[in-house]
Amino acid sequence: MIRFKNIHCDYCQKALSGQFLMIRDWKFCMSHAQLPNCFACGFLVDAPRSDDYIQCETCSQRGIYDKRQGKPYFEDIIEWLKHENISFGDFPLSFKFGDLHELAQLSNGQDILGACFRENTYIEGQSRPQVKIKGVVVLEGLPPELFAVTCVHELAHVWFGIKKIKSQPLWLEEGFCELWAYRFSLWKGTKEYKWRAETIMQSDDPVYGVGFQRMYSYTKKNSFGTLLDALINRKPIQIKL
Repeated sequence: MIRFKNIHCDYCQKALSGQFLMIRDWKFCMSHAQLPNCFACGFLVDAPRSDDYIQCETCSQRGIYDKRQGKPYFEDIIEWLKHENISFGDFPLSFKFGDLHELAQLSNGQDILGACFRENTYIEGQSRPQVKIKGVVVLEGLPPELFAVTCVHELAHVWFGIKKIKSQPLWLEEGFCELWAYRFSLWKGTKEYKWRAETIMQSDDPVYGVGFQRMYSYTKKNSFGTLLDALINRKPIQIKL
């Protein structure tokens, strides 16, 4: 229950106006600052803290829950891939939805929003399965922009796989995937997507954030196309650590 109507608190202002404030430099009063944040947008949620993802009502209402809803956003991604001259050859790009349990299984228990899913085929006489990449799986109910950038990130993993790029340091592959998501967000250019790009840029995660900064720095000195070419043709990527 809202007990204080602090004009300097964006949570209080939302309660008064009944409208979600599409800003990102939110300020919250002491009576509300202890509430959990929506994992998708960062706004406060009037709910008990939980180990699961907590989503605000606005993001939940905007969520993508089925393929019909997700198709236009996925088609935007296909257009961006053409714009960036990124080829998947004859690989059929596709996506599906999963819940937290399925994603946890794909990630060995990690909390993730998406993954590329594979099909293992065991051949008689061989101890290791043949791995076939099938597409991307995304957490159901993500708001449109987060759904799209998650798909883009996971498609970068798919690209790594179908191009048969040899194992790289984890920070390099994840940073490369974040670079795709960053560039796609800037290409879309809306306020929401620009905030997504800024979030990627400001991340201090030792794998995703640091990896992105190194990939971003490389493309500023060279080019995005040069990076793609270096990975495909196994050329050395000179990155200052």
